[in-house]
Amino acid sequence: YEISACLVGSEMCIRDSILRENIKVNSNLIREGLTDYNIPFLKNDSHIIPIHLYEPELCKKAANTLIEDHGIYIQPIFYPTVPKGDERFRVTITPKHSSVDVQSFVESLDKVWKDLGLKRAEKVTRKEIKKVSKIY
Repeated sequence: YEISACLVGSEMCIRDSILRENIKVNSNLIREGLTDYNIPFLKNDSHIIPIHLYEPELCKKAANTLIEDHGIYIQPIFYPTVPKGDERFRVTITPKHSSVDVQSFVESLDKVWKDLGLKRAEKVTRKEIKKVSKIY
C-alpha cells in the first residue's frame, strides 16, 4: 500500500505542475490577445486578469452582451468592490481552456468593444506584457 500511495502522490505532483504550467500559458495567451486588440487590462503576474471598462452601465451591458451573443459568462466587478470609475471584468483562466477557446474569447471581447464603443488601451507591444511568473 505504501508504494502505491507514493506512486499516486508522485503522479498528482506531476499532474499539478502540468496544470499550473497550462494556467501560465493560457494567462499569457489572453494577455497577448488583449494587447493585440488594445483591450485595457491590469498588467500583473497573476492568472487573474482584470479587464477595465471604467463605467458601471457599460460594464453591465458588455457582460450581458457577452452572455447573450457569445455564450460567455464573465464576472463584472462594480463599486464598492472597486472604486467608482474602475469597473472591470475579472477573468480567471483554467488549464483546461484551449488556445482556440482563448482566441474565441478575445475576439468576442473585441466585438463587444467595437459594438459598444468601449475605451481602448494605448498601443503596446507583446514584449511590454508582464508574463505570469507563478500560480498561487
